[in-house]
Amino acid sequence: MTLRRVLPVLTALVLGFAGCTAPSASPETPGPTPSPSPTGPSSATPTPSASPSATPVPEGESCAVVIDRLTPEEQIGQLFMVGKTSTEPVTDDYRQTLTDAHIGNVVLLGNSRDGVIRTKELNEALRAAAVQPQGVGLFIAVDQEGGQVQRLQGPGFDTMPAARVQANRPVPELERSAHHWGQQLALAGVDVNLTPVADVVPAERVAENAPIGQLERQYGETVEDVSPRVAAMVRGMAEAGLATSVKHFPGLGHVTGNTDFSGNVVDTSVGRDDPGLAAFIEGINAGADMVMIATASYDRIDPGVPAAFSPVVIDGMLRSDLGFDGVVISDDLGAAQQVADVPPGERAVRFLAAGGDIVINGDPLLQAEMTRAVEERAASDPAFAEEIRTKVTRVVVMKAKHGAVNCQLEQPDQAEQTDQPEGDQPG
Repeated sequence: MTLRRVLPVLTALVLGFAGCTAPSASPETPGPTPSPSPTGPSSATPTPSASPSATPVPEGESCAVVIDRLTPEEQIGQLFMVGKTSTEPVTDDYRQTLTDAHIGNVVLLGNSRDGVIRTKELNEALRAAAVQPQGVGLFIAVDQEGGQVQRLQGPGFDTMPAARVQANRPVPELERSAHHWGQQLALAGVDVNLTPVADVVPAERVAENAPIGQLERQYGETVEDVSPRVAAMVRGMAEAGLATSVKHFPGLGHVTGNTDFSGNVVDTSVGRDDPGLAAFIEGINAGADMVMIATASYDRIDPGVPAAFSPVVIDGMLRSDLGFDGVVISDDLGAAQQVADVPPGERAVRFLAAGGDIVINGDPLLQAEMTRAVEERAASDPAFAEEIRTKVTRVVVMKAKHGAVNCQLEQPDQAEQTDQPEGDQPG
């Protein structure tokens, strides 16, 4: 099968744990699953509240001009998504992390039963705490898959069934459900749902597959079952105004260990032309803004190198083979056991150098070290520094598409400045 698919470019350069998310140490088991109503709340997606320190963007200004006005430190801050416990208020220490590192993205962690209203209050507090330079708003993400991986619950949030159960619904119904669930997230002030899971777990591996199969996160046991449901989730969430991320490229369906809790997780089955990649392609073609990269290593692709650190996986497979021009986001590089033996700063630099755009860091205590390492690499390596701007362009254009920054996407001189081939990536 031919996997190369050159995707249309929204402007000059557009589109694009977190990811290998497992339940918390003491997951709350959802109760009986009600069927969501076919239509959700009629309210529009709330507009992120600008912080008092945010600089308004003059109407009609191009995204390229906004990016040019960001300092190098502010640009680097857009390339991180830092974990925030969803059940606690914004502390002084966390506020300091946001401001010191100019953080542009946050992911809510842990299982909360606070409901829509209290979650929105938390998200408004996060936006008020963030710098939001040049009016580039804070993006707030969550893992809201369903089943054991539904981070936000309580009043206003439906109890979502696991993906394996969602798959029993006809595809059009699943898309309507995704729209409804997405509206609930939007009302809570969430911008990004880090879903859907595109991993295909063969029937004979479900029982031993810790990250996906054992948690019922898969939409089926064949790519024919998974692909249309991945696309339905992407479309439904997009209709509610949410950005999405298909995950975990190039697939965790054949591994045994969960990279959040285990080291040396290796895939010996998936190759560069694996049929299971079709599920990721369906999600991309449906309009997914991001693709999340796994931290497992793949013996048949780039032996001994975690996918998140592999130019073969990111620049070779995802960018070149599949033609994906959108935002590439990592699985957790902060708290995950799979990368624990790599110094935190090196994790961030290696992912960005391999072609990635947004580093997920589940441990805020590591942020200063990660930021410093990227700043030092950019200061000493002009090619790496130039790539930073390309990455920031992808991120800002994605944010503009979803209303988190008021800048114009279609601008001829922007296309001239940003539509450049990516240079050689070290690492």
